[in-house]
Order: sequence, then structure tokens, then C-alpha cells
Amino acid sequence: MYHFNEGSGLIVYDASSNANTGTITGATWNSDVPSAIIDPPSDVVLISPLNGSNGNVKPITLVWNKAKLAESYNLQLSLDSDFLTILIDSSGIIDTSYNIDELNELTMYYWRVKATNINGYGSWSDVSAFKTGIMSEDAWITNLEIIDNGQHSEKLTFGVHPIATDGVDAILEEGSLPPLPPVGIMDVRFILPILPEDASLKNHRSSLLDSIY
Repeated sequence: MYHFNEGSGLIVYDASSNANTGTITGATWNSDVPSAIIDPPSDVVLISPLNGSNGNVKPITLVWNKAKLAESYNLQLSLDSDFLTILIDSSGIIDTSYNIDELNELTMYYWRVKATNINGYGSWSDVSAFKTGIMSEDAWITNLEIIDNGQHSEKLTFGVHPIATDGVDAILEEGSLPPLPPVGIMDVRFILPILPEDASLKNHRSSLLDSIY
């Protein structure tokens, strides 16, 4: 490695321990320090909501990791994984989170984020999907945890919704349970008032009717 003598522009000093010197001709001296070169930012990893999660209620906060060399972020929210129906296309986001309040209930959404700086963009993150829960003002959900003497536990979720029926409402994320287990095994479930009898860990009743649990 060599340094020019700025005073004369002719003498070359060896910066290594050899201490060799020499002269050159036809060289141009420039004492300006070159600007640092900044690479494009690294890719973003999405954190929350968890990919494939259900029952997310508003306001929903989208969270991702801080990308290396990022100055801001671009975010897209869509109704499809190919982002043909984009609902939100936001740029210049400084934080690593984004709040969304206006979402439909019981709907699957897809989102992605990429980082940007003065020298370009990172790649879009992997696409993440989440499904909203019941959000309407005339609906509510409550969780009830049941614990037996052996400290085994199970959670029941119940609430009201205007479209609920007495049966299993798949659109409200209710699901049929298998037959009752043998005696002595803890089992917690809603027995639904339909024939043949059915059961679910989650149950809603119509908010348009008087419902008793």
C-alpha cells in the first residue's frame, strides 16, 4: 500500500514495514475522500400476525424485522396472494409496524414488505396471510378456560353474531368435534341444540335473538 506525498506529488511512500520509497511522473493528486458506497437494504422478515393465523381482530398491527441498511419500507396488503387486488400500497414507512383498522371480518388478507434506501430496494418479503375474526359492533367473543384436578385445561370460545345458527357455523370458525371420549378422560365442549347432536369448542348464538348459555 502506498501514499502520495501531497506536498510534492512525486515521492511515493511504502506504507508497509519495508519503508521503501520511489518517484513517479504524470500522476494527479486528489486529496478528496471518496464517498462511502451503500448497498441496497437486506430483505425483510414478517413477524406478526403469524402466517395462516385466524381470528385476528381490529385494530391489527402488521410487524416485521428491521432490515439492515433500510431507510424506509414499502408495504402492500391484498385480497389475493398474487397481489392482483391490492388494498393498501404504502411507501416511506419509517417504523417496522403498520396499523390497520378498516378490515372486513372473516376475510383472508395477504401482505408483504420490502426495504428501501438511497441506492435501491430489497426484495419483497415472503408473502404472509392472516384471517380476520368477528369485528362487527353487535358481536362479541369471550374465552372460558376449564381446568380439571390434574391441571389439564381446555378453552371454550363463545359469543354472538347476527348470522349464527344453532348448528355448526363453519363461516364463524366453528367445527364439529369427534364423539365423546371414554369415561375418565377430560372433555370440554359445547353441545349444540340440533339433531343429531353435534359439538364444538367455539359457539356463537344469534345476536338478533335472546340467547341463554
